[in-house]
Amino acid sequence: MVTKLLSPGSPSFKILNEETGVHHTSFRQWVKAYVNGKPMTKKSKIPSKFTPEEKLQIIIESASLSNNQLGDYLRKKGLYSAQLEEWKEEPFPE
Repeated sequence: MVTKLLSPGSPSFKILNEETGVHHTSFRQWVKAYVNGKPMTKKSKIPSKFTPEEKLQIIIESASLSNNQLGDYLRKKGLYSAQLEEWKEEPFPE
């Protein structure tokens, strides 16, 4: 995402917010960290308060939402879009 933000002719933070549901302040923080040479990790350092079943339910509920609806939904749940993406990549325990 940072590469996209820093490329010539990149979309504005507002447009990317509408496309992804990620708040513009997150974009600013990511770019600032990148420019300052801070390592960027893919995994969130926020511990999950959700069970695997709750995570699955959130993934299902969020799948059909528009970007604006998704942003509202995640805020109500106290989540970031990056966490949701991580959950989608996690193997579901058997």
